Amino acid sequence: MNTAIGHVRLMGMPHVRIGARTWAFCDDKRYQLLAYLAFTGDWVRREALAYMFWPEADTSTARKDLRHLLGRVRGLEWLDNHLEAEGERLRWSVPTDVQAFLKAIQESYWERALELYGGTLLEGFWGDGSAEFSAWLETEREHLSGCWRSAVLKRAETLRNAGNPQEASQLLAKLLEHDELDEEALEAYLWTTVEAGRRGQALKAYGKFCERLSQELDLRPTVALEQLAHAIRQEDPSLLAVAPAPQHEAPIARNRSLPIPATPFVGRNALLAEIAQLLHRGEYRLLTLIGPGGVGKTRLALQTAYQQRERFAGGVYFASLVALSSPNSLAAALAEALGFGFQGSQPPLEQLARHIAEGEVLLVLDNFEHLLEAAPQVAELLAQCPGLRVLVTSRERLGLEAEQILPIAGFPLPADPAQAVHSDAVQLFSLRVQRLRPRFRLEEGNVSSILEICRLVEGSPLGIELAAAWARVLPLGAISVEIRRDTDFLAAQSPDLARRHQSIRQVFEHSWRLLTSDEQQALNRLSVFKGGFSREAAKLAARVPLPVLASLTDKSLLYTDAEGRFFRHALLFQYMGEKLAEDPLLEQEARSEHAGYYLRVLQRCLEEIRGANPKATFALMEAELENLRSAWRWAIGESKAHLIKAGAEALMRFFDARKRYQEGIEVFAEAIAGLSPEQPEHRAALGTLLVHQAKMFLRQGHYDTAEALTLQALALLRPLEEFEPVIWGLGTLGETAAFGGNHPRALAHKEEALSLAQSIGSERLTAVCWGWLAITEDNLGHYERSKAHYRQAIRLFRKLGNRIGALYNLNNLSALSLDQGHPEESRTLALEALEQARLTGTRSLEGEILMRLGSACQQLGRYSEAARYSLSALELAKDELDLPLEIEIHLSLSTIAAAQQQPLQSKEYLRQALEGAWSIQHLPLIMKTLVGWADYFLAQAQPSPALQLLWLTSRHPATLSSDKDRAQRILRGYEANLAPPALPPLEEVVEPLLYG
Repeated sequence: MNTAIGHVRLMGMPHVRIGARTWAFCDDKRYQLLAYLAFTGDWVRREALAYMFWPEADTSTARKDLRHLLGRVRGLEWLDNHLEAEGERLRWSVPTDVQAFLKAIQESYWERALELYGGTLLEGFWGDGSAEFSAWLETEREHLSGCWRSAVLKRAETLRNAGNPQEASQLLAKLLEHDELDEEALEAYLWTTVEAGRRGQALKAYGKFCERLSQELDLRPTVALEQLAHAIRQEDPSLLAVAPAPQHEAPIARNRSLPIPATPFVGRNALLAEIAQLLHRGEYRLLTLIGPGGVGKTRLALQTAYQQRERFAGGVYFASLVALSSPNSLAAALAEALGFGFQGSQPPLEQLARHIAEGEVLLVLDNFEHLLEAAPQVAELLAQCPGLRVLVTSRERLGLEAEQILPIAGFPLPADPAQAVHSDAVQLFSLRVQRLRPRFRLEEGNVSSILEICRLVEGSPLGIELAAAWARVLPLGAISVEIRRDTDFLAAQSPDLARRHQSIRQVFEHSWRLLTSDEQQALNRLSVFKGGFSREAAKLAARVPLPVLASLTDKSLLYTDAEGRFFRHALLFQYMGEKLAEDPLLEQEARSEHAGYYLRVLQRCLEEIRGANPKATFALMEAELENLRSAWRWAIGESKAHLIKAGAEALMRFFDARKRYQEGIEVFAEAIAGLSPEQPEHRAALGTLLVHQAKMFLRQGHYDTAEALTLQALALLRPLEEFEPVIWGLGTLGETAAFGGNHPRALAHKEEALSLAQSIGSERLTAVCWGWLAITEDNLGHYERSKAHYRQAIRLFRKLGNRIGALYNLNNLSALSLDQGHPEESRTLALEALEQARLTGTRSLEGEILMRLGSACQQLGRYSEAARYSLSALELAKDELDLPLEIEIHLSLSTIAAAQQQPLQSKEYLRQALEGAWSIQHLPLIMKTLVGWADYFLAQAQPSPALQLLWLTSRHPATLSSDKDRAQRILRGYEANLAPPALPPLEEVVEPLLYG
């Protein structure tokens, strides 16, 4: 199928329409991924998608899962080639109902927007266990619902102004069905319904609203709404003669100052409704959420901010005050949240007031308790800005006359255990455990234990989350036992405990005072680790022995995973850092020792990568990557050029083996920016980094960039006689020359590299260069010379115990044997290479080896085996977004299909191969594909187009020798082998094959 996708519906029951057919989406990760990409409508980085769908997995596992998922997505029969991949980015650019709806909203086409609105975003989707996807889905559902609400209000206003209150009333009734406690919608409904002559219906709606408000929130309507209802009852002509125009403005863009929560919000719907009701009452414009640490004030405020975005025309803004140390900093923090810059000498508060003016703005001020002296500034802003509403979270009231207080406690807990499964507290515990144990589910056997845990922490969200963190290593019953014995935090919400236990910081400070001096110093030193750390790292990088680690684990300040790595609870991380910062000398020493240890680890990793078990080393680097990068950044910040240079190659090998080329480019760019060629001591490191960054660009297919960076690097390195990075740079220049079809130039670069390697007596680099030369000799048609070079490289690498080096050359020797017509020899070599690739964890080669096995089996007449190998290779190549490999596999599959008398399938594989090669302008692969097309035309008894292609490829400088030999061999079988007067331009040859 190669039909353009006509439309993707994301609102309501999602589906895709192609031509006259429709395919429904179901709630699994394939369709979640496509829906997310369609909703975004732009390029999305692979790492962002990996985190979106596997937030609790380590980076390597998440990316592996994403690759497998992409393979499944590409298997959808209707998708065809519409999913785009570009390096580390993916895009599915298709027309959607959401795009059209938001465009209508933006352009104020309210009627059109209402026609387009299809209901709940991705109805029936729940996230398939991914907390991040669920959080995104919840947020976007609220946003679209808010936009629809705005459109209803504006359309109703337009209808009423046009003299059609009846239709306006019917429209507003739908809004009230959606949210019966929407006071603004009710007020508009009352006016339009009365104007439509249905006074009784208006009063009935008002009565229903009052009843719900009282039952659910124990509140009364606002004074303004009560006065309106009274006027309707009395049929007061003075009040009903002219209805006020609705104050609602068009929706604004989502405010970027709102932080994105790391986890989905759970429950508390009644409390959210009460907060919304209080915010819109006329009596008070300052609402303070009061409560001890850990009861969820910040999350409530943030969730309220998201829900209120469309109800404040001037915007909703969030300011975290936790980092402020002085009341004098409040104005600057508010300006930053509002995206406002101070100018001139006018007092900052006056400038803020003038900026807000009469706009309808909601300002959320989080963690106000340590800035109570700044409360008068809030009062002044409220006095000068009549449309401003302020929502504050604090452990203490601000003490202002205009302040409305709403106490916040923990989750309510059901008296009946049978109802526990539906309670917010139990749902929160379950969701947080699933982040650690994805297969965890609520069931009859564990609900009672969870409810007991929730009771022990008195419904405190923080207590629940802390308790859930133990589910990684403890049974639920054991967690309850530990909570009863824990006097540091998990019992902190008990009302008879000391005041020092009524906030997170006070609990931590109290716990800190209970630690021994050795434990305090250990926590200080451990604060420099990023993510987890091993027992060895704690001992050697932070001087923390195992008994102290065990003691800190017992006190819930550390926890371990199944592999024995130690982690801190995220809530304690900032406090540990603050404690370390209290002693600047200790902090400097701790960071220096941490960096020194991990920079030594990098150097050790490089030696191990060159050895017999690189797979384990790559796994170690994956686990420690954040610590390694932290040490790397320390070296950059301290301008330790020699340490940067020493650690660079190990990082390059890691990113290369994991095919994380863009990440490697960014890591090296960060270091390059910290070095200067003007400083002699920086030049060797700078040149080395440029060589490694060029390698990453080369892997991405950016050959011009790779060549330019390498030339820049060699200009720095040659005068310094930095031979090893010069050799690597010459190898890159050889590859860029080969890409352009200049194989003699590639040979010259590689011969120079070999000469240098031999001159410095490095067997390792000599082996590398023999392998490089073998590739180029193969491309030039010097097959026996190439084979000898490969064997020399393999012998040296095996002598050195370098499995990966031997593997690459073994794989290439297999390819050469196949090109020379020795399929059985090629198959034997490929099977050995496949075993070594899996032993060493060199996934980047598996696809190529499987393709080679497929081709060898095809030549041996074992077609079903050939197809199986080739399709496995294709799946790997697509997962890895390796387009050049995909192209070669499509060519192999075309040959297999032709051998099985499947000409249409063979032609389709050829078309896909040529399309890929043409899209990246890879001339050697284009020529290889054109030779494949010539074979196809000859098999179809069409010699004329075949001969034209064979003449072109046999004479083009970019054609590889093996392909050129094939072309010339076929041409010799035809008598009419004179060249045509002139060959057409390449695009005139390619385009008819692609589109004809």
